[in-house]
Amino acid sequence: MKKRWVAALLAALLLLLPAAARAESATTQAETAPAQGEPLESELPMEADAVSVLLLDARSGTVILEKNADEQRPAASLTKLMTILLTLEALDAGEIALADEVTVSEAAAGMGGSQALLDAGGVYTVEDLLKSLIVASANDSAVALAELLRGSEDAFAGRMNERAAELGLSGTHYVNASGLPAEGQHTTARDIAALSLEVLSHPLYFDYSTIWMDEILHRNNRVTDLVNTNRLIRFYEGADGVKTGSTSEAGSGSWP
Repeated sequence: MKKRWVAALLAALLLLLPAAARAESATTQAETAPAQGEPLESELPMEADAVSVLLLDARSGTVILEKNADEQRPAASLTKLMTILLTLEALDAGEIALADEVTVSEAAAGMGGSQALLDAGGVYTVEDLLKSLIVASANDSAVALAELLRGSEDAFAGRMNERAAELGLSGTHYVNASGLPAEGQHTTARDIAALSLEVLSHPLYFDYSTIWMDEILHRNNRVTDLVNTNRLIRFYEGADGVKTGSTSEAGSGSWP
């Protein structure tokens, strides 16, 4: 459990922004984290080169390391954390089901960047879309889910902002469901921390976030291979989230 939570937050929060953050050893940080109920050490052998960082203990909320944590930055695919959260909440509320079928619009199928290569007019289950969104950061799946939940991506972005306000994400504003560059779309490391914890409160999330490789079978028997954008899932034992993201505007982050 120690490694699970520490690795999850390392993955989410050090991925945020234009330069990569680094630690002397991610393994050392996880292994030296205190048992539940014990206080964290006030200083850890860690330095961060990233523009914005917030690293915390997910169990206690104790901030371990922060740097420009309230500075607004382009969110890139970390935007999808809110798309994931709203989908998980709709599933929990019974508004949709994993087996529900979704017909993909031309707008969704035409998204650029990372994709599940959905067919316009193709039919996919909610589970197909959610899995490809979490594992492969698929922009087309993000938009397909947005349209399912709110009828249009614009309307869904409105709900994203409502939910952000409910969660107290005061430095965050959404314009789309995918995180592709859009004027006025931004977030902060502190807000990503809070949003990540909310996503991690949904057990279903881990059914997909822990997948390293999988696939989607299209109705015409075409197959799209899915590879997790989070390399921690393959290379760091116990890692199970949270999200990667990069665009030319936001820069890129990766851990390790």
